[in-house]
Amino acid sequence: MDPRLSLAVMSGQLTSHATKLLKRGGGTAAPGLIAEKIDPRILSKLTQNLPQGSIMISGTNGKTTTSRLLSGILHHANITTIHNRSGSNLTRGLISTLITHNSQLSTLNSQLLGLFEVDEAALTSAAELAQPKVLVLNNLFRDQLDRYFELDTLLIRWKNVLKNLPESTTVCLNADDPRLATLGHYVKGRVLYFGVKESKEKLKDLPQSADILACPNCDTTLSYDELYLGHQGKFFCTSCQFRRPELDIHVSGIKLEGLQGSSFTLETPVGKAHAHLGVPGFYNIYNALAATAGAVALGLDLEHITTGLAEFKAVFGRIERIPVGDKEILLTLVKNPTGFNEVLRLLQGAENEHLLLVLNDLFADGRDVSWIWDVDMEKLADQNVPVVASGIRAWDLAVRLKYAGVRSQILVEENSDKALKLALDQTPKGRTLFVLPTYTAMLGLRQNLTRLGHTGKYWDD
Repeated sequence: MDPRLSLAVMSGQLTSHATKLLKRGGGTAAPGLIAEKIDPRILSKLTQNLPQGSIMISGTNGKTTTSRLLSGILHHANITTIHNRSGSNLTRGLISTLITHNSQLSTLNSQLLGLFEVDEAALTSAAELAQPKVLVLNNLFRDQLDRYFELDTLLIRWKNVLKNLPESTTVCLNADDPRLATLGHYVKGRVLYFGVKESKEKLKDLPQSADILACPNCDTTLSYDELYLGHQGKFFCTSCQFRRPELDIHVSGIKLEGLQGSSFTLETPVGKAHAHLGVPGFYNIYNALAATAGAVALGLDLEHITTGLAEFKAVFGRIERIPVGDKEILLTLVKNPTGFNEVLRLLQGAENEHLLLVLNDLFADGRDVSWIWDVDMEKLADQNVPVVASGIRAWDLAVRLKYAGVRSQILVEENSDKALKLALDQTPKGRTLFVLPTYTAMLGLRQNLTRLGHTGKYWDD
C-alpha cells in the first residue's frame, strides 16, 4: 500500500472510531471525507482491490431498497459484499464503507464484491474512479431541483458517465423510463433493459407530476400503450421511431397484495419463474426488477434471485413496520412528487388509518418545498381520517391539504417528536399510523423511536 493511501485509511479509521465514541451516529460520512482530503484517488485505489469488482446502483428513487434487495440475493449466492448499507451514498460514504471493511480487502476471499448505492449527482465522479463491473440505473424523477438541477442536465452527466465506462461494464437500464431508454446508445459494453411487460395494475392518465411529456428525440408528445408509474410505461412516439426498447428482464401477471407485498411472473435470460416480493407498492416491483437485472449481469441464477426477493424485509424508513405497544407505525420516506404519489396510491387500499405527514426543508431534503403542490393530495380528500402535519414546513403542508379539499381534522404540530405522540394517541388500538416524512424528518423520527426502544439503530441494520 502506498504511503498516501495508508495515511488516508488510517485517518479515516480513527475518525470512524472517534465518531462512534462520541455517539455522533454511525460514522458513515466523516471518515471518507477526511480520507478523501488526504488521498483524492482513494476510492479508485480501494475498489481496485475488490476481487469481483463492484456494482453501482443509482437513480432518483429506490436506490437503498434496490441495493438491499440485491444484497439479499447475493447472500443466497454465497457472495460476500462490502455494502454501504447505511445509505451514505456520496463518494465520501463509499470511501467510509471501504475503510471500515479495509481488513476484508487484504484477505484471500475471491468472492468479495463491492455493492454501492450512489447518489445520482455523485455518480459522475464515483463511477469514473471505481469503474464498476455493473451499473444499474433505476429511474429519473424531479427531485431537489436546487441541488440536482433539471433532469436533462442530470441526463447529460449520466451520458458522459456511460461514454467513459469500459467495454467490460454491463449497464442495466429501466426501459420504461423514456430518458433512461435513450442511454443505451452510449454504452460500449453489454446493455440489459428491464421493465414491466404488461399489468392490469396501471394508471389511466399521466399524473400532473409526470416529468417527461415529449419524445427525447423529436419533442412530439409521447403516447403510451400502458402507463405504470409516473411517466414510466410502454411508450412510443408517433412521429419518429423512438419507443420502449425490447425487454431483457421483465415481469407480468402482477398481483398487488396490499401491505403484504406483491407477486408476479419474472422472466430473465436465465429462466422464468413465479416470484413473490415481501414489500408492498408498485414502485417496489421496479426496485425488484433493477435488483434482478444487477443479479443477472453478475451471472447469478434464478433460484437465488427469487429466494432473495421473497425473503426481503423493509429497509429502514422505507415501508418499515414498527410495533408500538398495541398499535403499529408504517414509516415510509417521501421526498418528491412521484414517490409521494406512489405511497398515496399504496395507501388507497388502507381505509380509515391515521396519517402523520412531516415536511422539512434542510439541505438533504431540498430547500424548495413547492413540489408538494404537485403531489396528488386530493386522494386524501375522501378519506375521513385525522391528519397531523409536522416538520419545519408544517404550515405549508396544512395549507396544501386544505386546498386539496381534505375535510377531516388537520392538526399542526411543528415538533415532529410531539407530533408523533399526538398522532399515536389518536390512533385506535390495533390500527396503523402511517408516517410519511421527508429525509431529515425520517432520520429524526427514527432516532426518537430508537430512544424509546421501538427500533434499533439504522446503521446496525
